[in-house]
Amino acid sequence: MENKKKKRDISQTLGLPKSTVWNIIKKKESTGELGNNKGPGRPRKTSTVDDQRLTMENN
Repeated sequence: MENKKKKRDISQTLGLPKSTVWNIIKKKESTGELGNNKGPGRPRKTSTVDDQRLTMENN
């Protein structure tokens, strides 16, 4: 028997809305992945590391 927790219990433990927990579980079941898909739009000019360096230099 699987050790499944109720979505309500998970949401209370993590401090997230039940709808968020439900959406994450639904996405995992339907796609098998949790990562975000690449969205449309212009590619980034800076990376996350570049952004962190810029904010550190400006503080």
